[in-house]
Amino acid sequence: MNGVIYDTAVIASIRNNMGYSYFPEQVRKVLSHQYDDGSWGSKFYHPFDRLLSTASALYMMSELNLDKGSYDTLFEKGINWISENNHLIYNSQFPLPAGFEFLYTKFIGSVMEKISGSNISISKLEQSRHKKLELLGGYLFSVYNPLFHSMEGIVENYNEAESLMTYLSKNGSLAASPASSSIFLRHKVKKVLPNVMRYLRQEALQDDYLFSNFGDYTYFNIAYSLYPLIKAGYKMHSAVRRPIELLNKYWSEQGISFGYSFPIVDADDTAIALLVMDYLGIKGTKEKLHSLKFFEGKEYYKTYFVENDPALLTNMHVLEALLQMPDPQFDEGREKVIRFIKNLGNDVSSNSKYAGSPLIQLAALILSSFPHLPEFGEKYVKNLERIITDKLYNRESLTTEEISHALLALLYARDHDQLVDDTLIHKLYVVVLSRVDSMGNYERNFLWTSKIQYSPYEVDMSYTLASIYLYQKTFNGIKAMKPAYSKVSIAESLFS
Repeated sequence: MNGVIYDTAVIASIRNNMGYSYFPEQVRKVLSHQYDDGSWGSKFYHPFDRLLSTASALYMMSELNLDKGSYDTLFEKGINWISENNHLIYNSQFPLPAGFEFLYTKFIGSVMEKISGSNISISKLEQSRHKKLELLGGYLFSVYNPLFHSMEGIVENYNEAESLMTYLSKNGSLAASPASSSIFLRHKVKKVLPNVMRYLRQEALQDDYLFSNFGDYTYFNIAYSLYPLIKAGYKMHSAVRRPIELLNKYWSEQGISFGYSFPIVDADDTAIALLVMDYLGIKGTKEKLHSLKFFEGKEYYKTYFVENDPALLTNMHVLEALLQMPDPQFDEGREKVIRFIKNLGNDVSSNSKYAGSPLIQLAALILSSFPHLPEFGEKYVKNLERIITDKLYNRESLTTEEISHALLALLYARDHDQLVDDTLIHKLYVVVLSRVDSMGNYERNFLWTSKIQYSPYEVDMSYTLASIYLYQKTFNGIKAMKPAYSKVSIAESLFS
């Protein structure tokens, strides 16, 4: 597991009693990772990753007084990049990720206070920040809520940090997030400092000397890794039931969270877990449907109970669970979600803050549509094919995750008698095979660094393997194209 710039810069910005960083080696690492254009972030470009990573790196430099002297050129280049790209907050094809308005405004806002004549505008984000904080009110520090993994952008003083002590996990982390956990170090909450420092140094710090982002996907990994394989029709070994029993063991009245160290139940992980457990015939699964009532709102299902903004993927997975396990007490909830999705029309790129890519969003919607809602699936298939075709025509890069999600979705739709473009399917298959080695591994193209999206490697690999399996099962070697391993042959096969 590799570290990320965002969490590393946030943690390295914290000063000890001597005024120096607690993590000088990580400061040097961040400074050495600036790109020529002045930005920081993953080598696989994502606008919000670059904006957030660059903002945190500039914040680190400002806090440690590295914005002047021998590093002033790096700082100036970073400021110029932010100035030129700040508009992407409002003009990107990607949805604004959850928590972004708290984190970006905190770090870039602090930097702007020291710069005269800055043209970086964050007023709209600040308004959104204040509105959400007002809505949460007393819940913010008194109830374990999803903003706990954005607390580094919210907590302002010792008292606020101290009030969160009781929510620390046994491993010393807050919400399984190194950056969030660092608030106790920043505000010198001595009672928990030893545990927090142990977590940061022993668990969160990676082999590349950078800090990781999220570090606990216990239940998310189990359910989400099995879900695509189930969709591909892969016959599960009986041993798979053992990890699924973990979901049973830690199931609460309100469902399940994505990790052991992040005990905030959410509708999406709960719905996916229900689907997987039902498929595997786990006794008592249907009785657990009542957990979804906890998330039901007036017009849609909320991902988290204190949340107001809808997430389309969550509602599709909830709807899939309700359709797969029909229960009269959920008739109203089912129709509610169907109305919500219909009202969105063709705009499926909105309401997707938990999906780092519109293409992955569409692929997930297709997997949830068949066999129960083919009228939705048909629309999503056409949109997905159009986006992929446009990107290939314009020679835009597609990540392995995007391609494998898309391939699996199109094959799944085809398996349910949907008319799909077989030529496009063959092209996607060629690319997937060209990127996966003989052991099934590939270099991960991080779509979800920083606070963009939590999707661990195991889940992404499961989608890749499921797409390869279903392709070979569908075409049975007759139409299967041999992998083209050279860059030239890949390009020829894609654009011929």
